[in-house]
This record gives sequence, C-alpha cells and structure tokens, in this order.
Amino acid sequence: MTTFANPKQLPLGIEYVFVNGKMVVEKGKHTGAFPGEPLTMKDYVGSQYH
Repeated sequence: MTTFANPKQLPLGIEYVFVNGKMVVEKGKHTGAFPGEPLTMKDYVGSQYH
C-alpha cells in the first residue's frame, strides 16, 4: 500500500493502466514502460475558476 513514507507503490486493485495509449500496468504488474511526462508546477498559472 502507498503511504507518505513509501510513495512509489503500485495501486492495489487496479489491474490495467494506460498512459498515452501504452500499457504501463498489466495484470497488476508494471511493464517497465514510461510513456508519459510528470506533471510539474513550473507552467501552472492557476485556475480561472476561483
């Protein structure tokens, strides 16, 4: 289980995950693929719906 002390755990109960059309979790196991990009705050300008 993911915790603040151990944040890089795979989700429990989610067997398949696709990112940009590529399977990254198959049958609960990471496939080794990293097709996406991490979200950062560098380009964040705030929400227009305050």
